[in-house]
Amino acid sequence: MRILCMYVSSCLISASLQSQLRRDAPPVETRLKALMRQRHWTYSTFCREYDRTAGSAAPELMGAAPSRAQLHRWMSGQLKGLPYPDHCRILEKLFPGWTVRQLFEPVDFADPAHGQLIDRLVGTVAGALDRAGAEGGGWGQPARKPSRENGRNSAALIAKRLAAVAQVRRFGHAEAMQLAGLAGHVVELGRTVNIAADQRGVVRVTQRHEVFNMSEKPLIALAREMWFQRTQGALDVAVAQQFSDRVRIEKQHEAGNLVKFACRLTPALGPGGIATVEYTCTGGILGDDRCWRQEVRNYTRHLTMTVSVPGADAPPACTVIEEHPDGAEYASVDDLLTDGDADTTTVTVTRDYLRPGQALTLHWT
Repeated sequence: MRILCMYVSSCLISASLQSQLRRDAPPVETRLKALMRQRHWTYSTFCREYDRTAGSAAPELMGAAPSRAQLHRWMSGQLKGLPYPDHCRILEKLFPGWTVRQLFEPVDFADPAHGQLIDRLVGTVAGALDRAGAEGGGWGQPARKPSRENGRNSAALIAKRLAAVAQVRRFGHAEAMQLAGLAGHVVELGRTVNIAADQRGVVRVTQRHEVFNMSEKPLIALAREMWFQRTQGALDVAVAQQFSDRVRIEKQHEAGNLVKFACRLTPALGPGGIATVEYTCTGGILGDDRCWRQEVRNYTRHLTMTVSVPGADAPPACTVIEEHPDGAEYASVDDLLTDGDADTTTVTVTRDYLRPGQALTLHWT
């Protein structure tokens, strides 16, 4: 009996110590939570995105989003194992490039190496901001002399956000430092372009930008344009429903087959801010040359361009031409991915580390 009492007492003490350790331990943050915070998603936003993704991938799962309490357990690392397979399917489509296991891995922002990275990033960002300011004088205007205090505050803010992005996306320190050298510019961490054509050549173009404001000025709007050889009526540009409360499309110029517009952000995206903008253009018709040319206006970490065309009897012959700011052109056929089903053939091209002034042109027959 004495041995049993001692055993029970030791178990109670052990449980008490474990409970105290759990209380004292820093909160665990999963990569899922970090990605949601980076995209400024609330619970209601997550449910809308979940249903939208399920509608195209698995309609039977629409309305099956996790409860608020369940999502909290997912984000705080309290889930043992992984969610049900149906949830896993939707999560991997919601966050392309990440497996479910990676989404539920803990991200440790208290790692000393993380703090050391921030210290290095602050210096690089501050230097890049100074250079950008010195180059921005304009015609007949002296280069500005930025306030040291404001410069330090902006550099620290941008550097901390960049370090978080690097940790969530698994960028190495070298790549994080490379991005820090772009401070003073607006950088697109990711951009997707989806062109879906029907039998008549009428297309629906959807573009999604993940924008990182690495400048010292608030980002008010993104200027964009769409051009087609022919149109079916007026070109219409509409922001995706899930971003309609934050983004507004303002047409600036229309000329038949050309439309120039601005994606106005409300509120403006401050220094260090990250936002996602998605819009769709309808009414354009592909020309007989069967190609799509995509210009690059901002430094872009990753670009994915996908063209879906009807018919699957044989994969189309495709070529992608990469244009550089100096006028050089490079053609390639080796890095294209062709896929399809019974009715549609899909061609995908990806590129990393693009600069303003570059362009990609995808040709297919």
